[in-house]
Amino acid sequence: MTDVKPIDLNAVVTGDGPPLVILHGLFGQAKNWGGLTKRLGQQFTVHALDLRSHGASEAASPMTYPAMAVDLLAYIDGNDLDQPAVIGHSMGGKVSMCAALTQPSKIGKLLVADIAPVSYDHRFDVFFEALRAIDLENLKGRQAADQVLTDYIAEKPVRDFLLSNLSRNTDGGWFWDIDLPSIEADIDAITGWPEGVTGPFEGQTLFLNGGASDYVTDDMHPAISALFPKASFATMDGVGHWVHAEAPAVFLEHVTGFLG
Repeated sequence: MTDVKPIDLNAVVTGDGPPLVILHGLFGQAKNWGGLTKRLGQQFTVHALDLRSHGASEAASPMTYPAMAVDLLAYIDGNDLDQPAVIGHSMGGKVSMCAALTQPSKIGKLLVADIAPVSYDHRFDVFFEALRAIDLENLKGRQAADQVLTDYIAEKPVRDFLLSNLSRNTDGGWFWDIDLPSIEADIDAITGWPEGVTGPFEGQTLFLNGGASDYVTDDMHPAISALFPKASFATMDGVGHWVHAEAPAVFLEHVTGFLG
């Protein structure tokens, strides 16, 4: 698939039961899933991973889906996970799809949250510009960081999500949990979909989209079904792109109903 060397992914492991891997989206990290991992940990051993250049995993290039899929598959092998179920949101959904299509025997059931195996024209330039505008060396606190972001991003939930990556070291200094340079360098690959990943993946797959999101539309279903012949589709009415964060109880119902 790729000759990129896999990196060791940071994992937050919770619960007891069959293995379940969770992959966050762009600018996210494992800790964003804390509430859901605790609930799912009542039925599963949950492995919430930080993808490369995110969270506590090391910064690494390239930020391509074949490279990130290699990281995921190496984690599965390295931790002796037997066909784990995988939940992937947005970028994490594309990572999970890429892994399932290239090494289908490694993956059990697959739940893809609000993303499709297609290229998008969504732009994140304003996010990068906003985050770079925060002067970490002279930052007085989170409220000051949020004030900087308001000049670029009106929606407070989006600002809060981005600022979840702002951390403090033992000396009191501020730093980002994400590696902006490596992410920005490959943003076209992240919004795209790699050529030559053809599958198919014959396992049970649920594509769960937000009804108020434009990331998965009905006209994408044929392309999805060509790669995932056993795909089923569900919509969370009135919910945007961050389906798991906007309506966690409804999201959990879909997850447990699908995974059993």
